[in-house]
Amino acid sequence: MRQELETTIAFYDEKYAESTEHLDMQQFYDRFEKYLPEGASVLDAGCGSGRDSKHFIERGYTVTAFDASETMCECASKLTGQEVRKLTFQEMDYHDCFDGIWSCASLLHVPEDELTTVLSKLFLSLRDGGVLYASWKCGEAERVEVSSGRFFSDMNETRLTQYLQLTDHSELKEIWYTKDVRNSCVSQNWINAIIKKRGDAS
Repeated sequence: MRQELETTIAFYDEKYAESTEHLDMQQFYDRFEKYLPEGASVLDAGCGSGRDSKHFIERGYTVTAFDASETMCECASKLTGQEVRKLTFQEMDYHDCFDGIWSCASLLHVPEDELTTVLSKLFLSLRDGGVLYASWKCGEAERVEVSSGRFFSDMNETRLTQYLQLTDHSELKEIWYTKDVRNSCVSQNWINAIIKKRGDAS
């Protein structure tokens, strides 16, 4: 498993940023931002190129960002003009810091036997009543993509509900399905979720 995860990170160390930096994510921003207070503190968890961090900064939010890929951190820092931490989900050390966490197409690389712990860390990072946006490729199991060697833990509504029940910290507010926004990948289906931290979860 370690080798597959290292290969996954290495994939993003190459030319991934330039292929995703200009994608139109407005429909997803709108779903997330309606839960945020004015001037919210937002964590971009697995920020990639920094595209989404840049949007949130321009919207007036206070943004913290991290990524597991050193190259992605450099790209995101250059794009946003602020420091981006090199960090994995498993290494997160935030507590009661954020009104919202944006985890777009990043939790899908967390192994299923670590996902409950990672979700718990994310909810600990949120303030009471804060929300997490997350997205995964649709599916029912872990897999390694043959073409790239990347590791994925795919998700469906049943699996997601089971993981959230194990965390005992959350309320599923919205769940919806979309096509990939990349023209070259429109056949790929995604599951999206907005999850709220309950006020008794600290």
